[in-house]
Amino acid sequence: MFYIKTTNLLDINHINTVICFLICFSYNRLDAQIKEEPNNKFSILELLTHFEKDKQITFSYDPKSINEIQLIFKKPIKSLQNIELKYFLEVLENQTSFDIKKNDTNYILYKVNKPITITGTVINLYSGEVLSGVLVTDLDSSVITDSKGVFRIQTKTFRTLEFYRSGFKNTIVSVDSVNKNHSIQISMTEQTEILDEVVLIHDYLTFGVDKNRDGSIEISPQTMKLIPGLIEPDVMEAIQLLPGINSSSEGVNTINIRGSTFDQNLILWDGIKIYTKGHFFDKISPFNPNLVDKATIYRNGTSSKYGGRIGGIIDINTKDEIINNVSGNAGINLTHADANINLPIRKKIEITLAGRHSLENFISDKKNEILKTNVLSNSFNRLDNNLFLTNKITYYDFSPSIKWNISKNNSLKISGIYLNNSLQVTSNFPSESFSTIEVLDQLNKGTSIGWNSKLHTKLLSFLQIQYSNHLVSEKNTRILIPDPQSDTFIEPSTIFRTSELIDISGVYNMTYTINDTSKILGGYEQTHNKINNDKIQLESSSEEGSLHKLNTQSLYSEYIYNNRAYGYRIGIRANYYSDINKPFLEPRLYGFAKLTKALSVNLAAEIKSQAIRQELEDTQLEIDLDALNGDSWLIAGLSKVNQNAIPLLTSNQVGAGVVYKRKDLSIDIESYYKKSKGVITILYLPDENDDELILGGNSSAYGVDIFIKQKINKYRTWLGYSWSENILEFPIDQRKRFRSKTNHKHIINWSHTIDFKNLQLGISWNYRSGNVYSIPSDASSNVFLYDSIGTRYLPDYHRLNASLLYSYNWNNKLKATVGISFQNILDRKNIIDRRYSTVAQDPDFTEPEFSFNVQDGYTLDAYRVDYKGQPFTPDFVFRLSF
Repeated sequence: MFYIKTTNLLDINHINTVICFLICFSYNRLDAQIKEEPNNKFSILELLTHFEKDKQITFSYDPKSINEIQLIFKKPIKSLQNIELKYFLEVLENQTSFDIKKNDTNYILYKVNKPITITGTVINLYSGEVLSGVLVTDLDSSVITDSKGVFRIQTKTFRTLEFYRSGFKNTIVSVDSVNKNHSIQISMTEQTEILDEVVLIHDYLTFGVDKNRDGSIEISPQTMKLIPGLIEPDVMEAIQLLPGINSSSEGVNTINIRGSTFDQNLILWDGIKIYTKGHFFDKISPFNPNLVDKATIYRNGTSSKYGGRIGGIIDINTKDEIINNVSGNAGINLTHADANINLPIRKKIEITLAGRHSLENFISDKKNEILKTNVLSNSFNRLDNNLFLTNKITYYDFSPSIKWNISKNNSLKISGIYLNNSLQVTSNFPSESFSTIEVLDQLNKGTSIGWNSKLHTKLLSFLQIQYSNHLVSEKNTRILIPDPQSDTFIEPSTIFRTSELIDISGVYNMTYTINDTSKILGGYEQTHNKINNDKIQLESSSEEGSLHKLNTQSLYSEYIYNNRAYGYRIGIRANYYSDINKPFLEPRLYGFAKLTKALSVNLAAEIKSQAIRQELEDTQLEIDLDALNGDSWLIAGLSKVNQNAIPLLTSNQVGAGVVYKRKDLSIDIESYYKKSKGVITILYLPDENDDELILGGNSSAYGVDIFIKQKINKYRTWLGYSWSENILEFPIDQRKRFRSKTNHKHIINWSHTIDFKNLQLGISWNYRSGNVYSIPSDASSNVFLYDSIGTRYLPDYHRLNASLLYSYNWNNKLKATVGISFQNILDRKNIIDRRYSTVAQDPDFTEPEFSFNVQDGYTLDAYRVDYKGQPFTPDFVFRLSF
């Protein structure tokens, strides 16, 4: 209902400016790093030898006790001649466990079991990344490294410190060998045996992204290196560089995983089921990346503990460990500001508070305007700028949690999430004598309570209850412009639409470890869904709506076996949809085998079912229905469209792959085939009643995903390629088979990153072949008819992204991070969808492309409407961590 036009054309000078900036910035950082200050460290042995010769004195000591110990002098020391003996002895006593006794010209060095405090940082020897969650103990006391890898422990001289972390070799350090007044750095080495049993490809996309032997991808955002085009460790954007995962709409949450749509993917936040799309109406991830500890992504071969969806799994979790230090961070970018803080309560309880809020209410910036223009221009009439009066998009989220280590064997975690998006648009239509005010609110709130218990050395249990509420409300008010010559008051016309989904579930499972290679898992899940869709016309007091409920009970079990040569997971999930009296069995299988040290193969097969859904398959045949608002959810067997019940959605999927890993070269190839039943669309019937018909059908998705990565020192490059077909089968015409609008036959992602100590640079090129669209062949009433569906292709999609990230440690407690990114550097005008409208909406197509004679000389015109991708978009971030 309004139109905003941006003319941000990027010429060659624009590109050169961006490239030169990146090169100059990198050069300056390299130059600064080369000019390091001299190190004022001297070994004790070197100093003792010097003073014995220079002062004609002797030192008595145990040579083994001073091996490799260094003293650090605060004042610059040009040579040993500048160090006074008295100053040396003071530093020696302050920085070591030695006491000194003088006997004439002889100085005796002896060790004393002094209480001392050791501070330091633990890093990964392989990557230089800090390691959080490392247990540091001297057997009497223990601490855990915080998110910066920092620890502080009180101990004594004659003790040893032991460092433990899963996946790393245990490290032991003698206390009397460290400098007690200065922070130490401990390097830990990854344990190859453990990695071989769990991780298939370490450092998959980049450091902090691994592929496990069970086929899942595990992302650790707090240690993840730079992803090209991003300046924050966002899980939902990072996974779109994985072969088999993409978003046709450039959305963050509305992603497709090997043919599955957004509503077919299970997205969890600490066990809370997420139903909303991304912030800024799917332009920004709904999850605070600075809270995420680990995210596990399954493209297929999922565990039987996951149910309710036929697509992929995105299981996001915040940190479980309690760190006995106040820590947190705060940052700002061009769209929002955020902050989070971890507050320990004694040693067993920790509270985390975190939130983000958009900046539109406070400042106006380039990225905000670009995203807003893109969102609104793809959602409203863009033909006439004069129609537009005001618009406002705001969003915020809040994610609190409480962790409590009740005892050695029991822990409790309570998590919450609150996501809110709001859009308000005011438009004016003087030629039609009315104006409109449209308000759209999207809300997803939820909480989870999880209890972990160690019942026995080999038996673990987990109990969790989660609640999720997804609410979309729309208010549309039409105000007629009164005739100046009339005194008549005209009441405004207002329509409310609401769509609410409530999901409450409880799960209890137990895991029994049989031996070092095998374990068994079993559990029970009860789920209650309630969906309420309403439409209210205030003036006429008319009300339309529907309320449906569904209870689902599930039993699941699986057996897991792993050794160095091979492993497998075999499981089954039994669902009973009680309200529709429908049982369904879901067998699951995943297997892995090493053929050689470098070569391995895998196989996956699974059957799944889904009772609630959001989207109909888009063949461009459906028409607008109030009951099918874009954010409405439907329940199989209960929800109806024109008296047609929605069927249960089921899928059968198989996959196979091969992995080659040798040193810094990784090659991963997977193929898959997925057959889904119960997909639906709407067919318009051009008869005297002009009815719509629900059509049930099938879909077939199959393809090959290829991933190649090479690492050379600090340089990484990876290439992802996907070939896929997603075919819909409906009894519409003689062909019956149509390509899905979400299908891109070819997708390529080629990325490069390089590290310069604290500086990271990245650039990526994204390509995908154009998806399909349909052109109308006839019309009936006000609806277009189609003889051929999905036979035309949009232009190919290209996008070049780059980013830069620089981190600086002011001290052990404060770290600053600055980053910039450029998305769609070439400002390519990508078309992500094409449709046809009965009125002109696109300023590029003001003349009808087709005209159809309907009846009695009445002509229906078809105007092309192109939906554009995101234009050139810069971003900037500044973050302080403590």
